[in-house]
Amino acid sequence: MISLNTRRRSHDKRPANEQSSEVADHVVEENVERSLGKKAGKERLRKWKSQESCDAKFHKALARMTEDRRLFMAERRAWVMKADHDRGAQLELDKKKFEVEMMSKDLAGMNGMQQAYFLNIQRKIYEDSLNISECTSDKSPSTPHGGV
Repeated sequence: MISLNTRRRSHDKRPANEQSSEVADHVVEENVERSLGKKAGKERLRKWKSQESCDAKFHKALARMTEDRRLFMAERRAWVMKADHDRGAQLELDKKKFEVEMMSKDLAGMNGMQQAYFLNIQRKIYEDSLNISECTSDKSPSTPHGGV
């Protein structure tokens, strides 16, 4: 066996970072830590800056994603509102076409029950048109105080 030139610690010796102090016949051992060396301090600072940089990048990306989502949701609301408006306009147009078709229906060639059915529809269309025209005329600027 080859012996190396190394020092062996004896079992009764304490490590260099431990100090003992005698307090009233008691031996108290304290661990005293050394301050960081220059290299270790610089390494810790570099890691801290790197972590801070990663956090900043993460928060920046998160803010950008949040803003993109907000813009997308605003655009989506605008699309839905436009689609609702277009659908409402199409329904109104279809209703007008139906009303014109019903009002121009020739009832002479129909039996009594069919004539009564279509006359009832025509009467409802006529009453609705009167109600709509009365509502708009009541609020017209030419007749103050609601037509009174």
